[in-house]
Amino acid sequence: MAVIAIATAVAVSNNDEATPVPMAAGHFIIDRPDLRPYAADIVTPLPPSARYTLFANGNPTNPWLSLQTYRRRGDVLPAMDSFRREVDGRNLITPRNERSVIAIAVELGDGWAAEVRAFNIGDLELVRFADTLKLADGAAGAVVFDDELLSAKSLTATRTANWAEELLYGTVATEMRSVTPDGATITLRESIGDVDTRSAALPYFTTGLVGGSNGFTAGTLIANGDAIVTWAAAGRLLSLTGPVSTSELLAIGSSVRLADEAEWRELLYGLRPDYRLGEFAELASGTTRDAPRWSSGFQLAESGGRTEYLWWWTLPGTATSASAPTGADLAAGAGDETIVVGTSTYVFVWVPATSDAEFASVRAADGTTVKLQLRPFFTDVPVRLAAMRIDVPGPVEISTEGAVQYD
Repeated sequence: MAVIAIATAVAVSNNDEATPVPMAAGHFIIDRPDLRPYAADIVTPLPPSARYTLFANGNPTNPWLSLQTYRRRGDVLPAMDSFRREVDGRNLITPRNERSVIAIAVELGDGWAAEVRAFNIGDLELVRFADTLKLADGAAGAVVFDDELLSAKSLTATRTANWAEELLYGTVATEMRSVTPDGATITLRESIGDVDTRSAALPYFTTGLVGGSNGFTAGTLIANGDAIVTWAAAGRLLSLTGPVSTSELLAIGSSVRLADEAEWRELLYGLRPDYRLGEFAELASGTTRDAPRWSSGFQLAESGGRTEYLWWWTLPGTATSASAPTGADLAAGAGDETIVVGTSTYVFVWVPATSDAEFASVRAADGTTVKLQLRPFFTDVPVRLAAMRIDVPGPVEISTEGAVQYD
């Protein structure tokens, strides 16, 4: 058995002594005429009662496993654009854009939980590992597990921190957010940390990494499909993320500059996010044998004079709803998104109002196929939509088609 104790401060492993780079005064901002500044913030540090360990073997193309333990901060977060499987009583979640990655949530008790993520490791092996996770006696949050899987794959503790985000971004100090003409939010994070540590950890959180000029590295985040660009300047770790192409994000990166203290203060106190929720529509509803009525739908929001779109859904077993941005320009083209919440998968499908498609066909992993009519819901939103909930585990196949004749 192996024991990992949850630390009370960030401890990032690094085998090489890094030469400190003096930090210039001021903070970094996005300075681009076609982007509208939206918010600037001093970031509150993440709670220290957590521990993240990455177990790897040489490089990220080999199998690897990560273990994040933490004090529960609320309900389990939804898994965006993902599907789930049930293996030996465990709920396995996989992003649709990276099917070699699997996540398992584990309740440890006494207010603690864990998330296990793995790459190119078999379902049964991962489930057996998750089944052995337990709180240890003694230090709060320490966990014990059977290290048979780690030994079999020659995986060793390669990187550690309190939170996975600290390896990806560093310890975030400030954020600035700007909005593109299409309404996409671009986030600039300025962080404290070590360049080599982030570079080594980045491939475990992204796909399609490419190095560019001026020290920029670009890729796609596995967790949500957003683009990410990272680099370093003036003693800080910098990163841009957003639902745009990596080439567009690289171009935005060239506009990031260091602002003096007065300019930063003006943004910090002058930019006030004016986010307001608006009308909502119920796209689908139903009941299950062991839960109250569920529903899901579409909602409008207003941000800086622009309309944003949200998916919303009821949490399984409750009447409470949650929501998330669509992450897409719905009027630009047809698309679909699956959101895993617990043991349910909410499916959302859309086409522009001018599309010839009239129906969406949704096929669950057990072969059950449902045809949904794509309908408009708001007169000033040129989109037709449909939604449903699937409680059958497994991948979901979604397509759109023209008129269908029914008897």
